[in-house]
Amino acid sequence: MAKRVARAVSPRTRKAAPAPSSPQLPARRPAKPAAQARDPGPAAQTAGMQLYTPEGARKYLTAAERDTFLAVAGRTDRDIHTLCMTLAYSG
Repeated sequence: MAKRVARAVSPRTRKAAPAPSSPQLPARRPAKPAAQARDPGPAAQTAGMQLYTPEGARKYLTAAERDTFLAVAGRTDRDIHTLCMTLAYSG
């Protein structure tokens, strides 16, 4: 059996390995045609965010009410306090 002799390769003569090929992305689907406009009806007029209930009551707290709520919540357990803060700041 013949011995193999390792040849020293200079960094200058070393060829760069080919870059791995990137996977091909699937072709994009053509855009769907726009939906035709429909009459939304009376339900759409009341849908969405509203500041008042149909009876006229507020759905929000004033700054003073929020501060009082958070002060009382601060005296409760940590879990309850966290929930109250989430409700007060996010609605």
